[in-house]
Amino acid sequence: MRDVTQKPTFVKKPLIAALMLLGIFLLLVLPAQALTLAPGNVALGKTAKADAEWNGWVASHATDGTDNFWNAGDWSQHWLEVDLGRLYSLSHVDLFYPAQSGGVTFNLYAGTNDDAWNDPWNNNTNWKFIASGNLSDIHSENITTNGATAQYLKYEVVSAGDWVGLTEISAYGSTFTVPEPSTALLLCAGLGGLAYIRRSGRGA
Repeated sequence: MRDVTQKPTFVKKPLIAALMLLGIFLLLVLPAQALTLAPGNVALGKTAKADAEWNGWVASHATDGTDNFWNAGDWSQHWLEVDLGRLYSLSHVDLFYPAQSGGVTFNLYAGTNDDAWNDPWNNNTNWKFIASGNLSDIHSENITTNGATAQYLKYEVVSAGDWVGLTEISAYGSTFTVPEPSTALLLCAGLGGLAYIRRSGRGA
């Protein structure tokens, strides 16, 4: 039988304050984001689009991991974009050029938001320039990107000696991992709840 003459015991305010301070401290010391090395080519199988496609040689061929290639159908200026699906800190990008397509001068850009994906012709506002170079017959180019942040990549052909195309675009780097700050708060709330239950139980 419960002793009604005994006063109930509740969690003391200093304990609650200490738990709240612990949660705030954990939120401050947790890193805003961390980098986790992504395995393999992060552009493989990802969505690609281009301003022109010719005779079934579609943009998605440039990310399918095969010898199929994208062909724009002529030698004027063209672009191809790849959606990596999430933000990456890129270490390098590889470009593979198809055989018998002459040579091209290209620019490579990185974008971080949907505005870039939806505005491929505007290089100044939504795209960050990474590198420029030249590709020729059955040629590959390894481009160091120095940790450029990107969800979208744009391969832009400035000039070409023959039809514009690309066999493959490969990208390598690390993903951004954002810790869950709410975890610290839930931990402190759980500790506070346990302390309350234990101390309340003693008064039963």
